[in-house]
Amino acid sequence: MNFFNKRKKVTAVYTLTGKAVNSYTNTAFTAPVNFAAKTMKYTSLQKRTAKQLPKKIEKKNYFSASLEVVTALE
Repeated sequence: MNFFNKRKKVTAVYTLTGKAVNSYTNTAFTAPVNFAAKTMKYTSLQKRTAKQLPKKIEKKNYFSASLEVVTALE
């Protein structure tokens, strides 16, 4: 969580050294980080990642939508 807490936004892929591979965001990455931040009480990170999540469940990307739904069920 400390790694993501230092980032302005969660991007789609990172290398093992922590370098962002892409500049775009993806719910498949953001939703689990948002869930972990909420669970571990990283309030500022949870609020930042919540802004990155779509307002409605994605219809064209099954994998991202599935992760978003699963992480929303707590």
